Amino acid sequence: MKLSITKIILTDFNKKTFFGQYKKVFTAFNKDSLGFCEGAYELDSSGELDNNGNYILLVSQYPESIVQERLNRIKGITYDVIDINNF
Repeated sequence: MKLSITKIILTDFNKKTFFGQYKKVFTAFNKDSLGFCEGAYELDSSGELDNNGNYILLVSQYPESIVQERLNRIKGITYDVIDINNF
């Protein structure tokens, strides 16, 4: 079985727009969810930064095409899909 997660880099972690980016990412994933316990969630909440000082956000789901369109509209983020194979 092959699983995929999404790695998102938020470039404005230390600026006022960070939480706007953060909320927009989850809105993009969860806009069509039906309610409690459904939709994407953050896998790593350690607050880890990359070498450039950007916040690394790991999201539990693969972004389907509609989600990719929504993510592409958010200024200041980049994302990549990470495939996770069975152990």
